[in-house]
Amino acid sequence: LVWKHGPNYSYTEDRTLSWRRKGDRIDHIEFVSFSPNNATAHGCTTASVGVRLGISFPDYGCTVDPYHKDYIKSGPSGPRPNESQMPIRGVLAPSGAPPLTLGQWGKKYEWIWKIRTIEEVDDAARDIAAQFEIYGLDWLGFDWNLNELLDLLEGPQVSPVLISRRTGAHLWLDAEVAGSPIRKAHIKMVETAIGKN
Repeated sequence: LVWKHGPNYSYTEDRTLSWRRKGDRIDHIEFVSFSPNNATAHGCTTASVGVRLGISFPDYGCTVDPYHKDYIKSGPSGPRPNESQMPIRGVLAPSGAPPLTLGQWGKKYEWIWKIRTIEEVDDAARDIAAQFEIYGLDWLGFDWNLNELLDLLEGPQVSPVLISRRTGAHLWLDAEVAGSPIRKAHIKMVETAIGKN
Protein backbone atom coordinates (compact mmCIF):
# COMPACT_ATOMS: atom_id res chain seq x y z
CA LEU A 1 0.00 0.00 0.00
CA VAL A 2 1.26 3.45 -0.83
CA TRP A 3 -0.13 6.20 1.40
CA LYS A 4 -0.47 9.68 0.00
CA HIS A 5 2.53 11.03 1.91
CA GLY A 6 2.20 14.42 3.49
CA PRO A 7 4.19 16.65 5.81
CA ASN A 8 4.30 15.74 9.51
CA TYR A 9 3.11 12.16 8.95
CA SER A 10 4.86 9.04 10.18
CA TYR A 11 4.18 5.56 8.85
CA THR A 12 4.46 2.08 10.33
CA GLU A 13 3.69 -1.11 8.43
CA ASP A 14 3.90 -4.84 8.85
CA ARG A 15 2.66 -7.68 6.67
CA THR A 16 -1.09 -6.96 6.85
CA LEU A 17 -1.38 -3.78 8.95
CA SER A 18 -0.50 -0.16 8.36
CA TRP A 19 -0.70 2.94 10.55
CA ARG A 20 -0.29 6.57 9.56
CA ARG A 21 0.15 9.18 12.27
CA LYS A 22 -0.04 12.93 12.36
CA GLY A 23 0.44 14.07 15.93
CA ASP A 24 -2.01 12.00 17.98
CA ARG A 25 -4.25 11.21 15.01
CA ILE A 26 -3.96 7.61 13.79
CA ASP A 27 -5.29 6.25 10.48
CA HIS A 28 -5.23 2.48 10.16
CA ILE A 29 -5.57 -0.07 7.36
CA GLU A 30 -5.92 -3.78 7.94
CA PHE A 31 -5.83 -6.39 5.19
CA VAL A 32 -7.89 -9.33 6.43
CA SER A 33 -7.14 -12.91 5.45
CA PHE A 34 -9.31 -15.92 6.23
CA SER A 35 -8.49 -19.16 8.00
CA PRO A 36 -10.25 -22.29 6.69
CA ASN A 37 -12.95 -21.97 9.38
CA ASN A 38 -13.49 -18.25 8.75
CA ALA A 39 -13.51 -18.80 4.98
CA THR A 40 -16.23 -21.42 5.38
CA ALA A 41 -18.26 -19.11 7.63
CA HIS A 42 -17.94 -16.22 5.13
CA GLY A 43 -18.53 -18.33 2.02
CA CYS A 44 -15.13 -17.55 0.56
CA THR A 45 -11.73 -19.18 0.11
CA THR A 46 -8.55 -18.78 2.16
CA ALA A 47 -7.17 -16.74 -0.76
CA SER A 48 -9.88 -14.11 -0.29
CA VAL A 49 -9.18 -10.74 1.29
CA GLY A 50 -11.04 -7.92 3.00
CA VAL A 51 -9.96 -4.38 3.88
CA ARG A 52 -10.85 -2.68 7.16
CA LEU A 53 -10.19 0.96 8.07
CA GLY A 54 -9.90 2.77 11.38
CA ILE A 55 -9.57 6.43 12.39
CA SER A 56 -8.62 7.75 15.82
CA PHE A 57 -8.43 11.43 16.77
CA PRO A 58 -6.41 12.92 19.66
CA ASP A 59 -9.37 13.46 22.02
CA TYR A 60 -11.84 11.12 20.34
CA GLY A 61 -9.74 8.06 19.92
CA CYS A 62 -8.42 4.73 21.04
CA THR A 63 -5.82 6.21 23.41
CA VAL A 64 -8.49 7.95 25.54
CA ASP A 65 -11.34 5.42 25.11
CA PRO A 66 -11.96 3.92 28.58
CA TYR A 67 -12.78 0.54 27.00
CA HIS A 68 -9.63 0.32 24.83
CA LYS A 69 -6.83 2.56 26.09
CA ASP A 70 -5.33 -0.06 28.42
CA TYR A 71 -5.24 -2.77 25.73
CA ILE A 72 -3.52 -1.03 22.82
CA LYS A 73 -0.24 -2.49 21.63
CA SER A 74 2.64 -0.09 21.19
CA GLY A 75 5.63 -0.05 18.88
CA PRO A 76 8.69 2.16 18.38
CA SER A 77 6.61 4.74 16.50
CA GLY A 78 3.77 4.81 19.01
CA PRO A 79 0.41 3.11 19.56
CA ARG A 80 -0.58 0.28 17.20
CA PRO A 81 -4.30 -0.10 17.75
CA ASN A 82 -6.35 -2.75 16.00
CA GLU A 83 -9.12 -1.61 13.70
CA SER A 84 -11.66 -2.81 16.29
CA GLN A 85 -10.19 -0.38 18.87
CA MET A 86 -10.83 2.69 16.72
CA PRO A 87 -13.87 4.94 17.31
CA ILE A 88 -14.37 5.33 13.55
CA ARG A 89 -14.29 2.02 11.70
CA GLY A 90 -14.97 1.04 8.14
CA VAL A 91 -14.63 -1.34 5.25
CA LEU A 92 -13.82 -1.04 1.59
CA ALA A 93 -15.96 -3.10 -0.79
CA PRO A 94 -15.48 -4.70 -4.21
CA SER A 95 -16.58 -2.50 -7.11
CA GLY A 96 -19.50 -4.81 -7.98
CA ALA A 97 -20.84 -5.26 -4.44
CA PRO A 98 -24.45 -4.33 -3.59
CA PRO A 99 -25.34 -1.27 -1.50
CA LEU A 100 -25.29 -1.20 2.28
CA THR A 101 -28.66 -2.01 3.81
CA LEU A 102 -29.74 -1.25 7.37
CA GLY A 103 -32.22 -3.64 8.92
CA GLN A 104 -33.69 -4.74 12.20
CA TRP A 105 -30.64 -6.92 12.93
CA GLY A 106 -27.95 -4.48 11.86
CA LYS A 107 -26.06 -3.70 8.67
CA LYS A 108 -25.76 -5.96 5.65
CA TYR A 109 -22.89 -5.48 3.22
CA GLU A 110 -20.32 -7.39 1.19
CA TRP A 111 -16.73 -6.43 1.97
CA ILE A 112 -14.76 -9.47 0.87
CA TRP A 113 -12.93 -9.91 -2.41
CA LYS A 114 -13.82 -13.57 -2.96
CA ILE A 115 -10.85 -15.03 -4.80
CA ARG A 116 -11.55 -18.50 -6.15
CA THR A 117 -8.86 -18.91 -8.81
CA ILE A 118 -5.30 -17.72 -9.34
CA GLU A 119 -6.54 -15.65 -12.27
CA GLU A 120 -8.72 -13.56 -9.92
CA VAL A 121 -5.81 -12.45 -7.72
CA ASP A 122 -4.57 -9.65 -9.99
CA ASP A 123 -8.12 -8.42 -10.66
CA ALA A 124 -8.81 -8.24 -6.91
CA ALA A 125 -5.53 -6.40 -6.26
CA ARG A 126 -6.33 -3.85 -8.99
CA ASP A 127 -9.85 -3.36 -7.64
CA ILE A 128 -8.61 -2.86 -4.06
CA ALA A 129 -6.09 -0.27 -5.31
CA ALA A 130 -8.89 1.46 -7.24
CA GLN A 131 -11.14 1.60 -4.15
CA PHE A 132 -8.35 3.24 -2.17
CA GLU A 133 -7.77 5.75 -4.98
CA ILE A 134 -11.48 6.52 -5.52
CA TYR A 135 -12.48 7.04 -1.88
CA GLY A 136 -10.55 5.00 0.72
CA LEU A 137 -7.54 7.28 1.16
CA ASP A 138 -9.78 10.36 1.13
CA TRP A 139 -11.92 8.86 3.90
CA LEU A 140 -8.80 8.21 5.97
CA GLY A 141 -7.52 11.75 5.49
CA PHE A 142 -10.82 13.54 6.12
CA ASP A 143 -11.17 15.79 9.18
CA TRP A 144 -14.61 14.93 10.51
CA ASN A 145 -16.60 17.74 12.12
CA LEU A 146 -16.86 16.93 15.84
CA ASN A 147 -20.25 18.66 16.21
CA GLU A 148 -21.66 16.49 13.42
CA LEU A 149 -20.24 13.39 15.10
CA LEU A 150 -21.89 14.45 18.36
CA ASP A 151 -25.25 14.88 16.59
CA LEU A 152 -24.96 11.32 15.23
CA LEU A 153 -23.98 9.93 18.63
CA GLU A 154 -26.96 11.63 20.28
CA GLY A 155 -29.31 10.06 17.70
CA PRO A 156 -31.01 6.65 17.78
CA GLN A 157 -29.02 4.77 15.11
CA VAL A 158 -26.94 1.81 16.30
CA SER A 159 -23.26 2.45 15.45
CA PRO A 160 -24.18 5.40 13.20
CA VAL A 161 -22.99 5.34 9.59
CA LEU A 162 -20.84 8.37 8.68
CA ILE A 163 -20.53 7.82 4.95
CA SER A 164 -21.23 5.05 2.45
CA ARG A 165 -20.83 4.23 -1.23
CA ARG A 166 -23.16 2.42 -3.59
CA THR A 167 -20.98 -0.68 -3.19
CA GLY A 168 -21.67 -0.99 0.54
CA ALA A 169 -18.29 0.43 1.57
CA HIS A 170 -18.84 2.59 4.61
CA LEU A 171 -17.46 4.19 7.77
CA TRP A 172 -19.32 4.08 11.05
CA LEU A 173 -18.97 5.27 14.63
CA ASP A 174 -18.34 2.14 16.70
CA ALA A 175 -20.58 3.35 19.50
CA GLU A 176 -23.18 0.57 19.87
CA VAL A 177 -26.74 1.44 20.90
CA ALA A 178 -28.05 4.74 22.22
CA GLY A 179 -27.89 4.87 26.02
CA SER A 180 -25.26 2.12 26.34
CA PRO A 181 -22.13 2.70 28.44
CA ILE A 182 -20.02 2.58 25.26
CA ARG A 183 -22.23 5.18 23.53
CA LYS A 184 -22.02 7.41 26.61
CA ALA A 185 -18.22 7.09 26.60
CA HIS A 186 -18.13 8.12 22.92
CA ILE A 187 -20.33 11.15 23.63
CA LYS A 188 -18.09 12.17 26.54
CA MET A 189 -14.93 11.86 24.40
CA VAL A 190 -16.43 14.00 21.61
CA GLU A 191 -17.69 16.62 24.07
CA THR A 192 -14.20 16.79 25.59
CA ALA A 193 -12.65 17.15 22.12
CA ILE A 194 -15.10 19.93 21.21
CA GLY A 195 -14.26 21.74 24.46
CA LYS A 196 -10.55 21.68 23.60
CA ASN A 197 -11.02 23.07 20.06
